[in-house]
Amino acid sequence: MSTHSFKPHARLLTMIGEQLVADERIALIELAKNAYDADSPNVLIAFMGFNDRFGITDSSMILIEDSGIGMDEADLKAIWLTPATPHKKQLDNKYTKKYNRRIQGEKGIGRFALLKLGKKITIITKKSSAKKEARLELDLTPYDDDFLEENNKPKDISLDDIQVMITEQEPTVFKGEDGEAKSGTQILIHSLRGKWSEASVLKVHKSLTKLQSLVIENDPENTERPIQIKSSSDFEVELYKNGDLYQPEADAISTLEELVNSSTVLKVTNGQFDPKKNQLFFDLNGEPISLDLDSSIMRSLSGFRKYLKDSYGIESHEKFSPKCGPFLFSLFIFDLNAQSDSAYYISRPHKEIVKSHRVYLYRDGVRVHPYGDPEDDWLQLDTMRGTSSLGDNLSNDQVFGVIEISHEQNPGLVDKTSREGLIDTGDPKADFTEIIRALLTWLKSSPYKKYAAQVKVQKEAQNFAEETLEKDLLKIKNELLVKGDDGIAKKIEQCYRNVKSLRAHLTNRAEKTEELAGVGLTVEIAAHDIVHMSSKAVHGIRSILNSGDLTDSHRSKLEIIQGAVQFIHSHLIDIQELFRPARRKRKIINVNEIVDKASKIFESSLKEESVNFDIISNSDELKVKTTDAVLLQVLLNLFDNSIYWLKNKSKTNRKIQIHINSIDSTVVFSDNGPGVSEDNLPFIFTAFFSSKGEEGKGLGLYIARQLLERHGFSIDYINPRNNDAKLSGANFLIDFGGK
Repeated sequence: MSTHSFKPHARLLTMIGEQLVADERIALIELAKNAYDADSPNVLIAFMGFNDRFGITDSSMILIEDSGIGMDEADLKAIWLTPATPHKKQLDNKYTKKYNRRIQGEKGIGRFALLKLGKKITIITKKSSAKKEARLELDLTPYDDDFLEENNKPKDISLDDIQVMITEQEPTVFKGEDGEAKSGTQILIHSLRGKWSEASVLKVHKSLTKLQSLVIENDPENTERPIQIKSSSDFEVELYKNGDLYQPEADAISTLEELVNSSTVLKVTNGQFDPKKNQLFFDLNGEPISLDLDSSIMRSLSGFRKYLKDSYGIESHEKFSPKCGPFLFSLFIFDLNAQSDSAYYISRPHKEIVKSHRVYLYRDGVRVHPYGDPEDDWLQLDTMRGTSSLGDNLSNDQVFGVIEISHEQNPGLVDKTSREGLIDTGDPKADFTEIIRALLTWLKSSPYKKYAAQVKVQKEAQNFAEETLEKDLLKIKNELLVKGDDGIAKKIEQCYRNVKSLRAHLTNRAEKTEELAGVGLTVEIAAHDIVHMSSKAVHGIRSILNSGDLTDSHRSKLEIIQGAVQFIHSHLIDIQELFRPARRKRKIINVNEIVDKASKIFESSLKEESVNFDIISNSDELKVKTTDAVLLQVLLNLFDNSIYWLKNKSKTNRKIQIHINSIDSTVVFSDNGPGVSEDNLPFIFTAFFSSKGEEGKGLGLYIARQLLERHGFSIDYINPRNNDAKLSGANFLIDFGGK
């Protein structure tokens, strides 16, 4: 028996380069990262000997130079010539000395990016303590790309057959004189591979300018541009073309900054995710917001709820413990369909700028490619739009943002060896991306939905109020009469009358729809309780059938069944009161009795959610002329809303109070939940506006106000700071004296 060692073939060099470095752009980014790790303040990348359109000539070469810590002859031999060296990974201190940067490259393969660019490499490098420069020369031009031939002759070529020349020389580049660097690394690449063009170099320029984190700063005192976008200042990338500084998009960041300040519908700044509290904290258009991932608000998002169920088996009421660490974020949402009269309108050229920036991911201040590129959808926003209604999710091209993570706090988020995104490490990566998606879904389903509803209502109201179609028809009719086209004018007149009739018909249909929607909501609530109680009856009957002779226990179960049937019967009576004949007949109604009836319908829900409920009334009963159905509908909606939002509070402190005042003819319905935000106040009585996310229909309060106003009453929201408010959350005043 004998032992043997591996003898890798020389084509391993190009295989590594081809497989682990996607293209020339990524290769240059890797070399720039090496300069970053070397603690250099800058890196210079020069395209030399190219034609005007970056076409390669016989004299073309690429130069990369930094003024970092450099290497000596020993480093070149022990480290540079050792593929996949763990040198950086074994460092006790993972941060550079001068700029305290987290070291990026730990895989020991960055040097193979050179072989993606060219076949002839010269490296000149020097440490500040060294007297001489070290020089490395690697010439692969005698070999074909697969290392099967040398000088056009077949040959079996092993990796150790490749000769690398390493020498020392007097300083020629890093002299330390007249402002020159004392240390650093210069790389010259000849015999270039691939093809270069204006477009490909422009892409390189864009990637390199975004190599370091785009810093989002919020300065409220700057009234013109409170949000400022800057690139980290401790590392500068300079690109040259044949000796001239290459800056094709010098003002791109400035233009983006201007658009972020002037044209974004939603500005999410100062964002951070705290996994210990399981909360997202951020400012939304300047107002502080916190979102608990375990709250009913977030669990109402169907995609997030499904992810938790499918990945962890977590139900809506169970706690979620994410496997990812904390992260920071800033997000800006545009409306790319805004009309020219909108404050958020963006011109076509500016739309292209917005679309060229997506959501970037930075680790320790350095970008994770390709996240943020226009063609990349790492958060799968467009994928989600393709599998659901387009209106439910934001599109990838209307969102610009920056997400920041770190190695130390997110060890489960690991770069791919190819440097193209994150490895699918399971739960850490999946949780990380899902939390960001859930945040974006909430932004679309709540604040952006409110904005869109407002735009739609304003547009429709404007068209309806101005009777645009009717006016246009009359204008056409008058023009035809002037021209003497009486026959066509009469047809236009008839068309005008039809439109007026249709307007009246649609208005009537809208009123009927509101009534039907009110009935539907109440039936839904009653049906829930009926199903719940009938289930108890079925279980009771089954128990009796399976137990044998009737005993005292059986009698007790029969009594439960009897109570359940009586409960169903009473609910059916309540539902009958909402039918159309009952609605039309107005009579003197005892408000106290209707309040008591509504509370009994929700009795089981109040008990299940541990809500303390009180009716507080002065000595006299409040009586008004209306129908049972109107008051019952309004109260059922208020109960339903309060119980929904009280789920965000601890079960030990949930309250609902109804204050009945017969003197003022008012009822105040109050709870101690989160209340209504200032931003949402103008819209809570607007049709189809809901702050419940995907679970809300946005009709309850709208219908309540419409029904009350038809009977001469009113309903309004009371700010908790107002003296008329009874509890710290939502307070609604029903005034039976009208407005």
